[in-house]
Amino acid sequence: MRALLVLLALTSTALATPPTLRLGDEVKPVRYAVALTIDPRATSFDGVVDVELDVRKAIDTVWMNAENITVLRASIDGAPVRVVADQPHFVGFVPGQPLPVKHAKLHIEYRAVLSDTETTGVVRQHDGRDDYVFTQFEPIDARHAFPCFDEPGVKVPWQLTLTVRSADGAFSNMPIVSEKDLGRGWKRVQFAETPAIPSYLVAFIVGPFDVVDAGKSATSGTPIRIVVPRGKSSQVRWPASVTHEVLEQLEAYFGSAHPFPKLDIVAVPHTSYGAMENPGLVMFTGELVLQAPGDETISRRRAYAEVAMHELAHQWFGNLVTMKWWNDVWLNEAFATWLTSHLMERWQPTWAEAEARIESRDAAMAADSLAATRAVRQPIASSDDIQSVFNRIVYEKGSTVIGMFERLVGTDHFRDGVRRYLALHARGNADTHDFLVAISDAGAQAITAAFATFIDQPGTPSIKFALDCRGKTPVLHMTQQRYTRLGSTMSTQQLWQVPVCVRWPDGHTCKVLTGKYGDLPLTGATSCPAWVEPNDGGAGYYRVEPSLELLAGLENGGMASLTVPEKMSLLSDVSALSSAGHIDYTEVLALAGKLAHDPDRHVVGAALDAVGWLDQAGWLTGRERPAYRLWMHELFGKRAHELGLSPHKDDSEDTRLLRAQLVPTYIAVTGDPVLLAEARKLAAAWLKDPHAITPDLVDGVLDVVGRSGTRAQWNAWMKAARATKERPMRLHLVNALGSMRDPALVRSSLATLESDGMDLRDALGLLWGAASQLETRAIAWTWLQAHFDALVPRLPRDAAARLVSLTESACDDALVEPTRAFFGERVKKLDGGVRELELALEGQHLCSVFRTAQLPLVQRWFSKKH
Repeated sequence: MRALLVLLALTSTALATPPTLRLGDEVKPVRYAVALTIDPRATSFDGVVDVELDVRKAIDTVWMNAENITVLRASIDGAPVRVVADQPHFVGFVPGQPLPVKHAKLHIEYRAVLSDTETTGVVRQHDGRDDYVFTQFEPIDARHAFPCFDEPGVKVPWQLTLTVRSADGAFSNMPIVSEKDLGRGWKRVQFAETPAIPSYLVAFIVGPFDVVDAGKSATSGTPIRIVVPRGKSSQVRWPASVTHEVLEQLEAYFGSAHPFPKLDIVAVPHTSYGAMENPGLVMFTGELVLQAPGDETISRRRAYAEVAMHELAHQWFGNLVTMKWWNDVWLNEAFATWLTSHLMERWQPTWAEAEARIESRDAAMAADSLAATRAVRQPIASSDDIQSVFNRIVYEKGSTVIGMFERLVGTDHFRDGVRRYLALHARGNADTHDFLVAISDAGAQAITAAFATFIDQPGTPSIKFALDCRGKTPVLHMTQQRYTRLGSTMSTQQLWQVPVCVRWPDGHTCKVLTGKYGDLPLTGATSCPAWVEPNDGGAGYYRVEPSLELLAGLENGGMASLTVPEKMSLLSDVSALSSAGHIDYTEVLALAGKLAHDPDRHVVGAALDAVGWLDQAGWLTGRERPAYRLWMHELFGKRAHELGLSPHKDDSEDTRLLRAQLVPTYIAVTGDPVLLAEARKLAAAWLKDPHAITPDLVDGVLDVVGRSGTRAQWNAWMKAARATKERPMRLHLVNALGSMRDPALVRSSLATLESDGMDLRDALGLLWGAASQLETRAIAWTWLQAHFDALVPRLPRDAAARLVSLTESACDDALVEPTRAFFGERVKKLDGGVRELELALEGQHLCSVFRTAQLPLVQRWFSKKH
């Protein structure tokens, strides 16, 4: 039901022409009063919206955003109006006479949908025997809750009143100011008026929640609560103990108190978005918040703290000061991502944030290597663009770029600029120019032009470095171009203004490379250095192409002096050189072999990632396959057996994290009989006792066992997945079933998606698992083609388009045209679908070209090795 339903007569006069994307400036809201009647057991809800309007230009129609809403009655200043509602996303209110410039009051009574399949808009969810209602409005789903001006630049106060069942709790952005018993099992809850906020930040929840007191911020006194589904209060020990510390770190950085009167952290049973920063009512997917006693993992504790830091950073950056339009989403998301890492590094120095930044940067660079990639600050020409703007480029690339320029400006100056920006635009809207001017003014260093080269154009600079020691002072000669992968047709002539920082044994220096060529004197070097690290700390957003001499110095004499992030960055850059066709992938294998024995878990993990995929990708057959497995045993076997699959009482957190990363992958690649037998024993015990496997290892152990799973195992796991009421348990089992490789079992798994026996949002992992495996990929593709049209209506509107990316892992040029033929017309109907297809097709092609070029070299390398 995409079109707005209307019970009044429709007008279709030439005067009532709807907008195409943005509402005009002729009329703006001054404030909203919204009254809703919400019953989580129902499939719809009733609402009343009163909007005070500032009519700035005489108009014949007041246009607002609305979708899946039935307007029952409407009036302006008490006079009935006609309703125009024949376009998705918009509704028009037409008075009897054109409205003059004035203040007016628009009254709307309506009915809207309560969906139990969506995860955005106003949705119903079930937990155990209870029903709940949650909201998720970013980016443009407030229009599913009430007619409104659903744009970030429209920022006004909201006053919300909820009529709910007496047994249900009601929560919104602001504290409750009154609660009235209406009799017959109902009550009316009125909330304080919000400060000026945009529609996408309005939020409410209804249901039989439990509330856990999590203390107050020692800085501002802001009260903090954790709101969870009934019966789960015991599962929030970590969030309740740590959230106040997260908030205090942010208040110290921003130099100001939390800008809203309360802070509720809400555990949502199912989300597709991870978390959402609604002021006063921050939503988290349940897995981040809820951990039963004894099931807490290091990874999930850290994940909660980091996501909390990110979402609470938005209380200032996004909520207090809001972007003017969706092209500046990066102002919210990149800044919050960067600040999370920046503060975590100081608050929790053992959590290896510098290493995590390298992983984040590399993920962004991988996405940025495609011709179909977009700029950090991208133009918004359609609602499709709005939906697709929340991507890796915005978050990870934007974050790395901010960090690079923060180092250029200086930590204190940059922080002062942030505070200046917030002070100038508090409770209002701002854009990229406003932000960069504030930073430049605080640091007395203009960065706007250089910064723009990274956020206003796509792609990654790749810089060739050559060391020249012929003169008195050693010099690095630099040449930049755009990084492209083998098989790409992109031009390489794009240029950036790149802050380059380098390090050598006894010195360090930085310079902004402004043209295609540039020289960087190693000022202070007393002789030709034995090695030079061209990207100090791996903090710069650029690929390094070292000369052979420079590379040899880094791999040999310089390796012991490189930091962990620099080792990770070196391996990443060498891998990128092979993807570009500049060197053989065997050079990556050789470097990974050297790093595999490093004492740091991040370096070992990077080495494992660089080489552990070859067997699963089907690159190795015949005699080179046993040679590969023996080589992997030589690199990782000793450490894998030392770690084992059971924790030791004196394990450090790093040891436990390395075990979870290394051992399952090692078993999967080598089929080590001793460790595989242990995994099978643990998996059998886990089905009877969920504490039989340490929580960090559950998915890894079940995955390696599932790869050779039997029909009896499938039956037991599927029965448990259908029976369990606990979503974390169900997801573990779905992932395990998705790892099975027996074609008959995979077909059985996919057949379950055709029924309603399990929440499709969870069960879809069966399809993703089958599509990710070489042995079952064709089965998944065949099934998807046969069932795609029937599957899409059963999925949340923000999930269907992502099915397109299932085909990207095929790595086969022969599938490019069949993929295009099947999805071409279908994706035009899906939010973000055209873009997903564009990315998937390019990814398929480039992967296929890389495989064709490098496969013979890799096979020959292993054939000769043993």
